[in-house]
Amino acid sequence: MSANNLKNFKISLRYKTQFAFWRMLNLLIVGILLIGSGFAIYFVCNNINNALENTTLIINLKTNATFDSLDLKNYDTVNKKIKQKENLPALTTSTRNIFEYGPIVTTTTASTTSSSTTTSPQ
Repeated sequence: MSANNLKNFKISLRYKTQFAFWRMLNLLIVGILLIGSGFAIYFVCNNINNALENTTLIINLKTNATFDSLDLKNYDTVNKKIKQKENLPALTTSTRNIFEYGPIVTTTTASTTSSSTTTSPQ
């Protein structure tokens, strides 16, 4: 297309040509088809999900027809123990140092003289 033809090429919003009716009818039909196909896709997906949920429910009801009774006494004791565990006492600074040993006394009984030594960490 030349530059002159591009100037004459216009898309008008006013339909005064002889094909204006057919153009509008085409847009209307395509729009109806797109809306219908979107609704059909939604309907199919929704029904597939409902069918899967219903079959899962039926299978669960057939296999798990009973329920376990609760032991309330054990339930209360477990709750108390959990609360006790959440409320632990704070650690004090006077805890025992496991790396500090007191005086160690060693004796030998094989010799005639007994000797005792004490060691302390350095």
